[in-house]
Parts: sequence; C-alpha cells; structure tokens
Amino acid sequence: MLDPNNTLIIQIDTNRKKYFIEYGKLADFQQKGEQAWFLLGYVSPSGEKFSGLNSQLLVKALLAIKEQFVLDNPQEVCIISTTTMGQNASPYNADWIASGVAKQLSAIGIDTIITFYTQRKGFLVNENLLNHNASFINCRYDSVTKQILLNGIPITQSLLMSIALKEVLVWQAVSEYSFYL
Repeated sequence: MLDPNNTLIIQIDTNRKKYFIEYGKLADFQQKGEQAWFLLGYVSPSGEKFSGLNSQLLVKALLAIKEQFVLDNPQEVCIISTTTMGQNASPYNADWIASGVAKQLSAIGIDTIITFYTQRKGFLVNENLLNHNASFINCRYDSVTKQILLNGIPITQSLLMSIALKEVLVWQAVSEYSFYL
C-alpha cells in the first residue's frame, strides 16, 4: 500500500494544461531518498510521442510539475504506455521519446535514467521484474561523452551488436541509423 506521506500521484491534463494531485497531500509530502517518476499514458506506435507530446513538450510539462510541486530531481523516469507500448519503437531512432527526454533533462542538469517499457524483444531488452508481459530498456544520456547509453552500453556498440545478432538489418542500419555508425 502506498504511503500518502511519501507518495504523490499527479495527473496531467495536457489539453487543458492543468495538473491535479490524485493521491497524497502536498502539505504532508516528505521527499526522502530516491525519487522515481512514473509516466502512464499513450506511447505512439513509433515511440516518438507520449500522450501526444514529443520529448521537448514532455520535458517542459515535467519541469512545470517539478517547479509547481517543488520536487527533487528524479533518479529514474519510467515511461509506461497504457496501450500499444511503442511496439514499433526502436531505441536507435533519433526521435525515440526516451532518448529525447534523456538528452533534454541532461541539458538542464538532471542526469537520470529513463526506463522505457516495451513489447519488443532483443538483446537490449531486460525482462520485466514485475512480470506484466512487458520488458524494458534503460536509456541515459552521458553529458561527458555526449552519447546515449542503452542499458549502460554506448548506442553505437549496441547498434553493432543488434546488427550482428540480426535484430537490425544492415540496410536498415545504413539507411535509418547511419548517424550512430
């Protein structure tokens, strides 16, 4: 059971640009230890939008909530879709929502892990510990090397591994993801 003293559930109405506390009380909320933000909504089939927002607009909404409710920087942001879970999303797409959010947050000094839940299979995909028939990929932007890390592996290295394992075809890597090669 969730403790209302250390849990806030905030609903975002992106159309009306309003925020509502659905669970917990801001006056009683005690920020202690690590924070994780869970985003529950619709991920477009291509994985480039979350509830109609691209990564720039999503980060803008998250920062507005962070400022309005005076929240600490999260150690993890989890993106969970209520529907298709970005089944056609590829972590190698330049506009993939998780890498976009990771880059944008890193640019403003919030270095966090973005966990993207997916139905995809592959060497990068971790088995979901909650066993909800989904798996996940951790994404982080390393501001020192200026490189996206997927489960701690530099994206170029993971793309080459995906090619070697025939999860990504060579022609696809050359035509769609050549900026990583």
